[in-house]
Parts: sequence; C-alpha cells; structure tokens
Amino acid sequence: MFSLDKTESTDAERSLISAALLSNKVVDHCSSYISATDFHSRELGAIWSTMMAARAEGKPTKFSQLVADGADAATLAGCQQVVASALGFESYAQQISDASQRRRIVGACMGIINYCQEAPKSETFQSEVFDALISSFQDTHAIRDTFTIKESAEQAVKTAIAALENGGNVSGLSVGLPSVDDKTTGLHPGELIILAARPGMGKTTLALNLARFVSSSLQTAFFSMEMPYEQLGGKILSTEVGIGSQDLRTGRIGNRVQALKQACIEFENLQLTIFDNSAVTLGYMRSKLHQLEAMTGKPTGLIVLDYLQLMGGDSKTENRVQEVSKLSRGLKILARDFNCPVIALSQLNRSVEQRTDKRPLLSDLRESGSIEQDADMVWFLYRGEYYDDNAPKGETELIIAKQRNGPICTIPLMFDGRLSKFTENQMREEFQRWH
Repeated sequence: MFSLDKTESTDAERSLISAALLSNKVVDHCSSYISATDFHSRELGAIWSTMMAARAEGKPTKFSQLVADGADAATLAGCQQVVASALGFESYAQQISDASQRRRIVGACMGIINYCQEAPKSETFQSEVFDALISSFQDTHAIRDTFTIKESAEQAVKTAIAALENGGNVSGLSVGLPSVDDKTTGLHPGELIILAARPGMGKTTLALNLARFVSSSLQTAFFSMEMPYEQLGGKILSTEVGIGSQDLRTGRIGNRVQALKQACIEFENLQLTIFDNSAVTLGYMRSKLHQLEAMTGKPTGLIVLDYLQLMGGDSKTENRVQEVSKLSRGLKILARDFNCPVIALSQLNRSVEQRTDKRPLLSDLRESGSIEQDADMVWFLYRGEYYDDNAPKGETELIIAKQRNGPICTIPLMFDGRLSKFTENQMREEFQRWH
C-alpha cells in the first residue's frame, strides 16, 4: 500500500502553529496559500482556521485570544511545547503544502481506480480521467492576483523594452504579417481575438497561416470543428510547396512527390497540433490543452478555434445567444488561464448581405451576445471580388473593428485561394503576374 511518509505533515503543522503563536506575521503571510484543508490533522486545521479568522478581525494570534475564540486549549498547549522559530515558518508552510498536494494526488489516483472499474466507457472517459489527475496537481492557492504599483510599472517597462528590441513595434507574438504586427504590436497573452467573416472569405486560411507561422517557435493548438485534419494539412502543404490545393486533392502533382514528402519531414519541427472534433466544448478544450502540455512539457503559445458558432456548451441553456455569450466569456478565461492569445473564428449574420456596402460591422457578429464585449480585438475579412466579379482579384481588407490597446484601422492584404495563402499587399504585382 502507499507509504505515508510524504503525505503526513503533522510535525510541520504543529511547528507552523507554534511559530504563529510567536508572531502575527506568520498567519498574515501564509493565509493566502495555506488553508485549514491543507492540514493533515483536523484539530490543527481548526486552530489554523481560528487564527486566520482572528487576523481577519485584526486580533493577535496569542494563546489567550485563540482560546477565547474557541480554539482547543490542550491542542494549543501541545503546539507551544514544540521548539519552533517564527523565522522558519516558510519551510513549515512549504512542507504542509507539499504533503497536501501529495494527498490530493493519492486521492485522485484511488478515485481513478474506482472510476475505471465501475464507470461505463464513454466519449469523454479518457478526458475525465486525465482531468481528475491533472486537477490534483494544481496548487489551489498558488495563483497570484495581487501586485504593487511598482511591479505593475516594471512589467510595463519590460513590455516596452520587448517592443524596442523587436524594432519598436512588436511587443507581443508576431503573426508573420508585418502590417498586422505594426497595428496590433503582436498578440499578447490572455487576449481573445475574434476573426469573423461571411463564408468563403478565407477565415480558416488566415487562421491556419498564423498558426503555421507561430508554431515554428511556440506550441500551437488548432481546434477544428468544420474542416477535417487532412484538409488542413493539405492547405499547409499547398502553401509550403506551391501546389494548388485543388491539384493536391485530384492528384495532379506531377514530379512534386519528393518535394511534398520533404515538406512533411520538415513539418516535424513545427509545434502545431490539430484537434479534429465536431463536438468541441470548453471542457474538452481545457482537457486537451492540459494533455498537450503534459505530453510535451511545453506551455501553449497560441490557441485557435474554428469556429465559435459550431461550439457546444458544457450545459444546456434555453437561449443560443446566451450560450454563445457564455462560450465567448469562457474563451477569454481560457486565454488568461493558459496565458496565451486565443483566436476564435466566428460567422457573421446575413444582415451584411442586405447593405450596399457589404463591409462587416460589429453588429453583424452572429449570435453576438457578449462576443464583442469579451474580445480584446475583433478582426473582419472582406474581399470585394466575393460580391463583384469586376473587383481586383485577391485584394483583401483585414478590418480591425475593435482593439482595446490600439487603433481601429483597415489593413490591405492579398489572398491566394489556390495556394491557401494571405500575404502583404505589396505582393500584389507578383500575385497578378501568376494569375
């Protein structure tokens, strides 16, 4: 059976309480990450709870005060007899925290054993087992949410220096399109970017281009509910090797077989993982991201979701608008929890088709709810040729309709549907030469 040596922390618990009896600062410092539930001994945990309540009211953690507040005098007296120093309280707290986590892991493992023996196999079986194990490793008191103004200012200076070192423009994650980087300063951790357009404008292609670029240096997760993984792979191959995606699908590859095989070999260096599932939920995304990080040992640098309106809720709601609003809020929380940008593709409603000027507006976001409110940036794609055969081929407008920390603007791009590729507008002459 399990050895309890590392899961039992009673001696450290007595020492921590002994130290707290000597100095109020012990509880003041430790209460943000040590709670009564972290104690192996219920009696000692109850005393710690009394101490925390006393400090919350500004009262001292003295023996007489704690007894007056209901703490057990005999247990307190036993702690007083422990030779402990108030200066060593951090080591005691660390031992208690470590033992508490080990107990959670042991408990999770026992629960998983019982679950595997009793629960019927389902589509979410593996995800539920993995989530149970991952959650046991999470330190429920380790999230830091308080910063001094000095720390806040120092972080702002670091961001400015990062922008300076990147040529004065990009302080965040570059997407490989200089004009976009220039207007957005790159994508930043915790940001939710909504990329929306009418069908056929190239949302998936642009998202895949960005994911491909980022994955050369950072781990990237692409959740696809609309397009199968082999079609996404074909799009990337088409862009990489310069073979039309239609030619790939029909086998018109001539003497390019070796080039295609070589590209596949080189893709081994890309950190791009595609999750091909038509029933994606926030819970599914969170589970898969935890699994990916556990498997690779690397943090996630970018998350892409294609697309928001196909996403299902983890619970049933009466109103689809409310459900989509809940999903957009969940994606924003996901971006913050995984400390990376999330790009979520979104459909537009049909109202855009009824206007003379068919450039999208924020009000065109389908089942919008709070999508606009939750997003840090909203990007629209517009190609005139979609509506007018006489419009210049390939010319695209990337409309930044909302940006919390930057300008509202329109960025000209070129779209090559044959090669599944967006490029800078200065590539127009080359584009026209080949088309």
